[in-house]
Formats: sequence, C-alpha cells, structure tokens
Amino acid sequence: MFETDDRGVSEVLGFTLVFALILSMVALVSVVGFGDLDDARQFEQTNNAERAFDVLADNMDDVLLRGAPSRATEVKLTDSTVYFTDQVSINVTGTDASGDAFAREYSYEPLVYEGESGTRIIYSAGAVFRAQREGGRVVRDPSFVLERERVHLPMAVTQSRESTSIGGSTVRVRAQAALRNLDLHETGGVSDVTINVTSPRRNLWRAYFERQPAVDSCTIDDDSGSVLCDLADPERLSIQEVRMTMSFER
Repeated sequence: MFETDDRGVSEVLGFTLVFALILSMVALVSVVGFGDLDDARQFEQTNNAERAFDVLADNMDDVLLRGAPSRATEVKLTDSTVYFTDQVSINVTGTDASGDAFAREYSYEPLVYEGESGTRIIYSAGAVFRAQREGGRVVRDPSFVLERERVHLPMAVTQSRESTSIGGSTVRVRAQAALRNLDLHETGGVSDVTINVTSPRRNLWRAYFERQPAVDSCTIDDDSGSVLCDLADPERLSIQEVRMTMSFER
C-alpha cells in the first residue's frame, strides 16, 4: 500500500518537474524569439529610412543642382524621430592665380533620422551617412566634383525654419530655396586648396574625400573635431551656394 502511494507521489513530482521545465523552455524561447523579431523589425525600419533619405537626397539635388524652387519628401517614422542637429561647417581655402588668398565658410544643420536602436541616418551637405555604435558608412556621396583639373562644390546650406525635432507616424520634409549664389569661380589655376569639415562624422567625410581624384591627403584632428584635406592644384574651382529653408509637415 505504501509502495503504491510512494510511486504515485514520485510520478506526480516527476510530472511537475517535467512540466515546469517545459514551461521554462517555452518562456526562454519566447523571450529570445521576440527579441530577435524586435531586432529584425528595427533593422528593417532603419533600412527603410536609409532608402527614404536616398530619395530625399535626390529631391534635394533638384533644388541644389536643377533649380527647383522646393521639394518635399515623406519619411515614415513609426517609433523613430527626425531632427536637425548642431551645425556643421565646411571651410574652403586656397590661393588664386594672382597670388591672392581666398577663404569661404559654410555652416548648416544636418537632418538626422534616429531609430529605436540608436542608429542614425544623416543628410549632410548632399551626402547621406549611416552611423551606428559599431561605426558607420557613406550611403550616398555628395554632389561635389573633385577631379584633378576641375573642382566644383555645390553647397547645400540647410537651416531649419521652426520645429527642430518631430516624431510620429509619417512626416514630410520640405526644402525651400532661399538664396542661390555662385560664391567662387576661378578659372586661371589655383593652388594650396584645402577643404576642412568640422563634424562628428569627420571619419565618414574622410572616407569619402580619400576616394576622390583631386584629393592628395586627409588628416583627422580629434581635438577640433575636423578633417582637413589637401587638394591637387586644379585649373578650375567653383563653389555654388544654395541656402535652403527646411521644415516639417504633417
């Protein structure tokens, strides 16, 4: 009689332990599975934002290069945010054919998409960058022409109109041309030309510049937060400045 009772208790305990183990495994798989699904969702959202910023850059080029008065681009946000960040500056210096030094400086506000994971997609002076914890990459080159004989720098000088940050489902980013100016046009040969970009993404700017035929060398200065690039002496150098007023619309 006692043996039967002991066996029954053992079977109940065994069943309870097995059932508890099964529940634990199901819970673990659920947590890991949902985590993977959430990571995949965030990754896809960021990829969609990257594609949207590539379209945005195309539309911005319509204003910058092709004379369009304005363009608007829709960006899907979901749980993400777009905002204008601190100003970046680009300085161009050199010496013209008469031996006179010249210097031009352009300061603008980059547009940033920031996802839940902290990954950011940035539109900056015509370029699109992707920045994340483990580094970053150049998604799209700016519309600069950096050839050995000819350098042309279309400068998209973006400034926010009102709201500097917005979240929600979908936002329309509008760029309105405010000023067009052929700021520099040298055709008799120039020398000692440098481009200095002061930006948190100076390493990505260097990666872009070092691929260009006109660039001899680039140096990072982490103290000043800048990258300085020396150019070969081009025969022609021009800078087209287009100031754009940026705004968010629902």
